[in-house]
Amino acid sequence: MAPAFGGRFQVGHCVEAASCCRLGGALYDAIEPIRRQVTLASSDGVRNNRESRASPLVGSSLDAMDSGGSMWMPHALIVAVLTLATLSQSPRSDRGRPLTAQDRSDLELLSARYSWALGTCNAQTWPDLFLPDGYFTSGSRGKVQGRQKLTEMIRSYNCVYSADGIAPPHAPGVVVPYKLEIEPSADGATGKAYYNGGRYEDAYVRTADGWRFKSRTVVTNRELAAHLTAADFDEIQRLAAANGGPFVDVYETIPGGSRFQSTGVVITPAPDGATGKAYLKDGGHYEDTYVKTSEGWRIKSRVHVNAAASRPGSSPAPSAQPAQSERSR
Repeated sequence: MAPAFGGRFQVGHCVEAASCCRLGGALYDAIEPIRRQVTLASSDGVRNNRESRASPLVGSSLDAMDSGGSMWMPHALIVAVLTLATLSQSPRSDRGRPLTAQDRSDLELLSARYSWALGTCNAQTWPDLFLPDGYFTSGSRGKVQGRQKLTEMIRSYNCVYSADGIAPPHAPGVVVPYKLEIEPSADGATGKAYYNGGRYEDAYVRTADGWRFKSRTVVTNRELAAHLTAADFDEIQRLAAANGGPFVDVYETIPGGSRFQSTGVVITPAPDGATGKAYLKDGGHYEDTYVKTSEGWRIKSRVHVNAAASRPGSSPAPSAQPAQSERSR
């Protein structure tokens, strides 16, 4: 067992050993080689001092003695002790505190409430499940952040079913994950919720009102096959916005008005990375290709399509009828 520091070496005028440097294990292993060198150097210094009281080295940090006869720790050793002590006592910043059984139960309930609110187009409950600045992300929707945009997104769905239960064309798909993997994190928790069409990649934060989504990202099976993750979507969004943004939201015309379609960059997997489309204030848009390098995502090519060519009928416009695999987003 590693000995306790404090009785032999003192930091300043520390008296209580428990409050000085009772450090063991890995910390002792790190300090001990330094202590041995200091001991040898100090012994030589004391011996030289005895041999020559007139030496100008008398009183140096290596051979100075306090009034009680104990040796002061040299500056380098003090710094090493204090630094390692701080590191040894600091909690792991990447993991956060362990999750309790109640935490896990609450997070499972949060996921279930999400599925119910989405499936019923509940414009009050669904946004409430996110932090005020929380966001939902998918390839086809972009990064939908904040309560106003989240409310617009949930209202873009049509939950008016026919009398015989037939879903309208723009109804949301009801997704109930069959497996939820949760891990503690520095901010709260992270999770992966698996369903038949892919998975959700989540970040959760505990609030005064319970657990909430900091973010929820849909990653479809096709996107998973292309090795895309929530982190990739976020990086591509930031990359594109930093080079040509800000971008405008896209709304599609429907009988009686319009509805929210997407925001930021719409991302699609490609053989060599991903492609993206983002609309500009002047009515034009960018068509990008992205590649992932050792230093992160980069824009491989960008084509600017002017407003005239961006008009529906001249070029592909946001689809009014998402494919079945996208309707759960």
